[in-house]
Amino acid sequence: MMNFTQIVIEGGNDILTSFQLSDNRVTFTRFNNTEDVLVNGYLLSWKYFYNINIHIRHEFSFVPSILSDAKRIKHGVAKQFNVTLGKRNFYNNSNNWKVAFLEGNSDAVDMAVLSLCDHTIVSTGTFGWWAAWLAGGTTIIS
Repeated sequence: MMNFTQIVIEGGNDILTSFQLSDNRVTFTRFNNTEDVLVNGYLLSWKYFYNINIHIRHEFSFVPSILSDAKRIKHGVAKQFNVTLGKRNFYNNSNNWKVAFLEGNSDAVDMAVLSLCDHTIVSTGTFGWWAAWLAGGTTIIS
């Protein structure tokens, strides 16, 4: 049987101010100015900004205080399960599920914790999608 760690988060705050955003603007797509264009939806795909991936990751880096809190929480979860953070996951040779519920943090801290993970399992939605993209690794969407 495999071992799993699940981090469950709850929140509700605005996180935009928690990123180190510059005032630089990047053009993603060029439209022909002779026709009307309607863009609708959430556009959740890495393909929209593949060519500027490094720039986007730089823009969406967390401010130091948020990142520090996230690292402290991740370390606390690892300590709770008596594992080291040098391993690829929270594996401890048991057949138990390991679940940590993270409550009482800002949305930004919760997203930063998820972005520190190697891989993610998320439900559909922008919050989970961005956290998974920032983390890199394999993402499984329910």
